[in-house]
Amino acid sequence: MVDAARTLVFNDGLKKLADAALSCLDAAKRVMKPGINLQVVGQTIYDEAKRLGFKTIANLSGHKIGRYKLHAGVGVPNVPVPVDYKLKVGDIFAVEPFLTFSEAPGMAKPSKEAYIFSFRKKIRSLNKTQEKIILLAENRFKKLPFAERWLIKPLGRRVKEELTFLAKKGALISYPVLIEAKGGIVSQEEDTFLITEDGALPLTRA
Repeated sequence: MVDAARTLVFNDGLKKLADAALSCLDAAKRVMKPGINLQVVGQTIYDEAKRLGFKTIANLSGHKIGRYKLHAGVGVPNVPVPVDYKLKVGDIFAVEPFLTFSEAPGMAKPSKEAYIFSFRKKIRSLNKTQEKIILLAENRFKKLPFAERWLIKPLGRRVKEELTFLAKKGALISYPVLIEAKGGIVSQEEDTFLITEDGALPLTRA
């Protein structure tokens, strides 16, 4: 299982911001190897962003990946903060620099919209569509996060209402879209790396 993200640019004025996130990801890859503390990775991302004239989002981070665990409990910071973890051979980590402009607060907050959900628990008194959603969330998606759009074709466009209902009832976990604290522009690049004796092997990029 891997995690990845890309930033697509439709405004030439924002290309440098997008390119900077990729540069931060590449810089992180170069320092990742067995024995390196994750604090070094965070410092590297932060320094590269600053060198290019941008700021990292302090409260967003990468994460360790385990078997059927997309977020396995250890974070990869985008700022220089203490982390009590050194990389080991066989570790799998998703690294995801989030960048914004230097004058921005450099923090993210949840919006009111959510398009990604995951299974939490079964509940009673569901209609047929809701029952199908719960079965898919638990069995097909193996309790991992899934996108609303994946259910539109099999269940219809009203699935959004059912997902919102199930989240409010506690049957699903919803993941709100994150936005910059002051509504600023954010770029993101993410890859998953396998730690080997030689360094970090990217799993979603060549």
